[in-house]
Order: sequence, then C-alpha cells, then structure tokens
Amino acid sequence: MRFIILLLIVLLMPEAYASDRSIIVNLTAQHFSNKYDWNEENPGLGYRHTVDIWSYSDTEVTFGALRDSLDNTMPYAGMNFTRNITSDLRVGINVLALKRKETTDGDEGWLGVVPLPNIEYRIGETSSINLTYIPNPRQKDDDTDAFLFSMVLDF
Repeated sequence: MRFIILLLIVLLMPEAYASDRSIIVNLTAQHFSNKYDWNEENPGLGYRHTVDIWSYSDTEVTFGALRDSLDNTMPYAGMNFTRNITSDLRVGINVLALKRKETTDGDEGWLGVVPLPNIEYRIGETSSINLTYIPNPRQKDDDTDAFLFSMVLDF
C-alpha cells in the first residue's frame, strides 16, 4: 500500500519537478548456474524519475518491486547513474537497496545496497530494453549471478 501511495505522489508531482519519467516493467532473468531451481519469470513494476543533481551523468531515482528468483516479492529503491554512448544506447550503474526475503540455504534473507551495471537500448520514441547484471552478493556456491531483462516505457 505504501508503494502505491508513493507512486501516486511522484506521478502527480508538478511538471516543473519532472523531466523524464519512466515505468519499468521487469520481465525475466537468466541465471548462470543450474544448481538451484531458479524462477526465471520475474515480473515486476517500477518507476524512475530523472533528477538534475550531477552534470557528469544522467541521474535517476528509481523504486519498485519484482518477483525474485526464489518466488518472493523483492522491493528495491535507489539511484541509477547513466551515460549515453549513442542516441539509442546508454550504460549505467544502478545503486539499489534490495530486500531479499530468504536465501537458497534457508537463511532469513538480507537488506543491502548492491551496485548493478546495466545497458539500455532505445527501440522507439518512448520505449527501450534494459539488461541489468545482478552479481552474486553472498559469493556462496548455491547462489549465482544473473541478467535481468526489463522494458522501460517513458511518459
């Protein structure tokens, strides 16, 4: 419920505070290891808003939630720092706070800040495909690195 209220507040902000707004539709993941029966269908919804705080790169505030690889809801929030390579291609790094409910070995889960490199390719006037690399944060044998595929819709 808090997520919905926060999303409505940001979406209804005056246009003077908004430059670029996007909806993030998380789709699927590809894991590098088959040691665990990973859920590779990772639907989710997020929001990102470009803010003008640093001249070196585009900076975006982002938040949302998705179904993680263990079939749990995983909320996230953070900042994405990007640079344009061409008019259609940009690279960046997301610095996100993530909340995992559980781990593969039955641990309680964790809350942490994770840097996530990403690349985004524009496929139309208002949409793009995003590929985010998610490293194994715990470096245990039963965990794995993954790629997350998302669609980004500007409005």
